[in-house]
Amino acid sequence: LKNMFKIVSEANTTYFHDGSRIPKERLEYYRKGLLYGTSCYRSDVFEAALNSSDEKLEQLLEFYDYVEIQPFQDYYHLIDRGQIESEENLIISIKRLITAAKKLNKLIVATGDVHFLDEKDKIYRDVFISQPKIGIGHRAHPLCDRKNPRAFTPSQYLRTTDEMLKCYDYLPADEVYEYVVTNTNKIADMVDEIRPIHDKLFTPTIDNADENLTKICYDTAHRLYGEKLPEIVEKRLEKELSNIIKHGFGVIYYISHLLVKKSNDDGYLVGSRGSVGSSFVATMSGITEVNPLPPHYLCLHCSHSEFLEEGVAADGYDLPDKICPVCGKPMKGEGHNIPFETFLGFNADKVPDIDLNFSGAYQANAHAFTKTIFGEDHVFRAGTISTVAEKTAYGYAKGYAETLGIDNEVRSAELERIARGCGGVKRTTGQHPGGIIVIPRDYDVFDFTPYQYPADDLSAEWRTTHFDFHAIHDNVLKFDILGHVDPTVIRMLQDLTGVDPKTIPTNDTKVMSLSPNGVLGKYAAKGKVCLENPDKCHEPEEAADPDDAFIRGGFGSGFSEKVRSDYEKQKIENLMREMNRGKDVQPQTFKDYKDFSSQAPTNDEIVAALRVLQRAGLSDLVRGNNVTDLSLLTGNQGYNNENAVLNMLTGNGSSSLNPQVIQSLLTNQM
Repeated sequence: LKNMFKIVSEANTTYFHDGSRIPKERLEYYRKGLLYGTSCYRSDVFEAALNSSDEKLEQLLEFYDYVEIQPFQDYYHLIDRGQIESEENLIISIKRLITAAKKLNKLIVATGDVHFLDEKDKIYRDVFISQPKIGIGHRAHPLCDRKNPRAFTPSQYLRTTDEMLKCYDYLPADEVYEYVVTNTNKIADMVDEIRPIHDKLFTPTIDNADENLTKICYDTAHRLYGEKLPEIVEKRLEKELSNIIKHGFGVIYYISHLLVKKSNDDGYLVGSRGSVGSSFVATMSGITEVNPLPPHYLCLHCSHSEFLEEGVAADGYDLPDKICPVCGKPMKGEGHNIPFETFLGFNADKVPDIDLNFSGAYQANAHAFTKTIFGEDHVFRAGTISTVAEKTAYGYAKGYAETLGIDNEVRSAELERIARGCGGVKRTTGQHPGGIIVIPRDYDVFDFTPYQYPADDLSAEWRTTHFDFHAIHDNVLKFDILGHVDPTVIRMLQDLTGVDPKTIPTNDTKVMSLSPNGVLGKYAAKGKVCLENPDKCHEPEEAADPDDAFIRGGFGSGFSEKVRSDYEKQKIENLMREMNRGKDVQPQTFKDYKDFSSQAPTNDEIVAALRVLQRAGLSDLVRGNNVTDLSLLTGNQGYNNENAVLNMLTGNGSSSLNPQVIQSLLTNQM
């Protein structure tokens, strides 16, 4: 299998020229563990059977392990297009091939040269054959006849044994049975059972990664919270680290730490995305600035901390200013109260998916840094396969009908049927915008996948995995090192203003005033009026219209703009709550509710509910709908109050659990 992966890799990189190519010498070099057949009508062997001497044919056959003959129909287009004079000449050439193979004691095998599964699927392939400009690399298909779009094309479907036995009526029946049944089974018996895709994860290794991660976390914790850590800090850190290291995820955290530290040292902040903010280890190792502990005050000068009682505040960023009772300096409100289970599941055995937003101006440096850490032959861009989309496929089907001159006869329903069959066919290859695949140092890439260049671009700086990264996502580690505009803008603003963004108070009321009905929104709306209608600049200011604001306080996407425009209560708690719903809950809920507290539960509240159920031995209540395992329930950021959730589950304090409420929770979540 590794030798085959090496052949595919070299054919798509070193020897690539207007298509994948490989010299026969390289095939010989990688011959161990592989069987080579003579292939179809386009092979050198079949060409020799048609036009060369017996000596030349036998010389070519020496290289192969077995000789293939296909159904007569697979060759018939050669007769139809005048490349072979007659059926008799074709049969003579096939028999020449069989005679030479017998002389050299080569195994003769009847193969189907299969290109699609069922006979009815032929029309889908014909669509791609008939139109010369829609092939891979915009090259015409070898069977395309530009002068005659109705030219015969073979029906190369997966034939049954009985169908194959009927395809060689020009040969004796006993020989046909040998080629169709006996010899094909001999080939099958020569092939060992192999697994091209592994069934487990292979994480990279870095010496002392677990020890280094532990030291970094505790050093940061002591620097922030003092020599004697508060019990809640110590327990959370110990719980997370023990589970992360036990399941072999320490190296993932440590690598992420190195990447973020490198960017920070070079002057660019890194934004974490997704649910990594629920991990306190990620916070203490510098991967994310999100602190998942319960809301608390923290003095960055003397490390004094004060954790609040449950229910006093939902989010530390909403805490009012407070002076440290120990050193007299201002304290910082911290903590978003996010359960660790949100990230790695209840058993802490889900592979961490740490997505990092680097500055777009710095992304290439971050990618290159992975080569420094692991070596160039152990990091590859995550490959992707682009396929024909539904609308594009409909255009192909319509073009096919026009090419055949039947576009006025074919109903739209038939075009849609053909389009469905053409959809999903490979168009080209590419690469994930930020995904880096890491191969463990004790292995090489061919243990997992071949490689190539994205879109066959030989000038590309990075090689990509030949397999789509989704196929090997559970086998090798993928780091999402994404490029984002926010870190770039923050760096530019820092250079322009001289203000370190990390020193801006998180509870600054001026920040919250950036909503469209706040100060900035009003100025922006007024500015637009002045630019478009200078005569009206003297008129009294009116409330800002969100659509009139040049500068918006949202996050850019249509969804977050909807959250922002409906946002009335200026608290981080409410904003985070709305950004932490389950799938498809927003933005409909904004039309139905004005009070955020009455809306659907957040992901973290779901996790809290399941904690209650789990402790009560009632985990089976969540099974059977859309959830099959507690560990599948993961989310992003929000707040978590187990007592409140318990009251919700028990019907506002009654003694029995309320299945309808549980069902509602699960429906909203999923």
